[in-house]
Amino acid sequence: MKTTLHTYNYDTNNPKHFGPDGEWTKLAIMLEHTPGRGHKMHSLKDKGFEPDPGEIELEPECLFQNQWNSNVGRVFDWYEEAVFGPYREMANIKRGHYLDITPEMIAIRKNTLKCGYTGMQFPIETDSPLAPVFVFNTTLQALGSPYLKESELYLLRLLPVCDEFVTDREPLTEEERAYLLPLYIQAQTKTNGNKRVKQTTKIKADYERAVSVATTERDGFLWLLENGVSLENCIFYEHTGRFGFGWRSPYPEVARAVLLEALAKFPYPYDVK
Repeated sequence: MKTTLHTYNYDTNNPKHFGPDGEWTKLAIMLEHTPGRGHKMHSLKDKGFEPDPGEIELEPECLFQNQWNSNVGRVFDWYEEAVFGPYREMANIKRGHYLDITPEMIAIRKNTLKCGYTGMQFPIETDSPLAPVFVFNTTLQALGSPYLKESELYLLRLLPVCDEFVTDREPLTEEERAYLLPLYIQAQTKTNGNKRVKQTTKIKADYERAVSVATTERDGFLWLLENGVSLENCIFYEHTGRFGFGWRSPYPEVARAVLLEALAKFPYPYDVK
């Protein structure tokens, strides 16, 4: 989607900019009353972000009520910088950017539903009413979230993106609760196929690693005992899989040479201090 980005910079101490016929006054009224424009973002400027005015390309994949991802970065329907400075006059500076709101931008926000819990989006057909009696995000990703509380089920209610932050998600009715609760309980008590495969793979991998580490530690120490090497100054590091000699106190040069000779056929990685 294409639109045009405009920048502005006004000083409300300047009668040309402020007052009933001021340029800033007229612009602010226009922006406040533009159909489909999201609420104004008033914040500090992102460091280094200075959008140039002109045509830009908006990304339709991830939608918000008052902002867009674009080919020039994050832009807002209407952004005004929170200006701070050493002088009181700085509070009179009004600068920022705004977008032309096109019919296509209005339509995609109106015809895309958004979950209040996960942020997942669901495009709807523009030429037909919604079929489901209850409009909720009933995906396993949402209902099965380990952080979703039963008291938060109403957040799964889908609203058009254009109504985000404008319309509160209503509490569940008894009928809606009767519909959602069994789905929630089922999702919370059972794992889905993909997650089950991942968890099974991880459990097996953790087991194999634990067995491998324990086997190396056992066989290494047994080899040392069978070959007359003292274990008093030897340690096995599980996280590296290496044996360490001299961990209590380093070996003197002569003793180190004798130890290295005894370890000539030691089949595991080791270090000697």
